[in-house]
Amino acid sequence: MTDARRAGAGKRRVVPPAARRRAVLWSLAGGTVLTAAAATVMITGTVPLAATSAAGRPPAGGAPTSTALAPAPTADGRTGPGPWRDPLTSAEIERAQQLALAEDTELRTASENVKREQGRPQYLGTDLAESPPSVGGTWERKAVVRFYDYRDDTLTHKTVDLLSQKVESSKTVHGVQPPPTREEAQEAAALLLGDPLGDGLRQDFAKATGGQLTRVEQLRVQGWTYEPQGARRGPLRACGAERCVQVTTRVPDGPRIDASNYVINLSDRSVHRLRAKSGGLSS
Repeated sequence: MTDARRAGAGKRRVVPPAARRRAVLWSLAGGTVLTAAAATVMITGTVPLAATSAAGRPPAGGAPTSTALAPAPTADGRTGPGPWRDPLTSAEIERAQQLALAEDTELRTASENVKREQGRPQYLGTDLAESPPSVGGTWERKAVVRFYDYRDDTLTHKTVDLLSQKVESSKTVHGVQPPPTREEAQEAAALLLGDPLGDGLRQDFAKATGGQLTRVEQLRVQGWTYEPQGARRGPLRACGAERCVQVTTRVPDGPRIDASNYVINLSDRSVHRLRAKSGGLSS
């Protein structure tokens, strides 16, 4: 057997032509498969980048691949793409007020609040402005701050951009009367209490409690804007242009004392009666 192997070792192996063609075809097919597999790996490696938006925000569940266009922190330090429609925080409200007054020297120094204190505009409130994402994906966080100036009965709206820390716009109007604040309602009740027309309020309080009503802090007060109906005549004709309110009061842990028959003009600090007598007590 050893001699037979030696005898065959010197002979050349002959591969049939059909077998050679099959080998070439398999070789080409294998190269194609490897090339396709390599391309698949390359594509797979680039999918996360292609799926990320221009603003660096990925689809749900992913993490940003870039913060180049991320918004600046808000007044209370929040960053990132949201939730930007959350209610304003106390820090944002305070910062918005500061920014609204910082560059308005006249409003900051010459205006008057409901108590006629100069240099203190009457603060009415701060609301989140309607500001959807702008083109390019940059998010906005803006607040509208409102002040009333009793010096000339003007209402001022200031839109503050809490990201850039700047006042974006300012608008002053006449003849617009938002609902009174708690401070304004309290001042209206105090004016009523200090006027002869407030005798009915004091009497009703005495009936309800057996004590004397001497200061407005003894009551819980709610107020709303008075809007005259029909032709404006008499002492209330200025209401609308001036700040007129009505109030209702309640004894703490006791009955409500209806004082809605009275209109208090906070602008000229006068008290007026709409009907013959007060509404009296109600539970």
